[in-house]
Amino acid sequence: MMQKLMMRMMLSCQKATELTEKRHHAHLSTKQHIQLYLHTSMCSACKEYQKQSAALEQLFRVKEKMELQPDSKLDTRQLEEKIIKKLKEK
Repeated sequence: MMQKLMMRMMLSCQKATELTEKRHHAHLSTKQHIQLYLHTSMCSACKEYQKQSAALEQLFRVKEKMELQPDSKLDTRQLEEKIIKKLKEK
């Protein structure tokens, strides 16, 4: 019984990465939150992917804000370097 429950709750790494990306743009159900939490608590690769994904999302939002401001000069080279630096930190 418990084994069946665990099998229903466990996600594949592919599904975990899909939910990681989905949560940046949409609401996850309670079940999905729990499944993602359980998976990333046991899978270091997906936990690292989650950190990198969050860093990229944050940097893309900054880039988007900069593009919307007509008086700001967006230096794409500096932005690329900032993204690479953030990814290496994680």
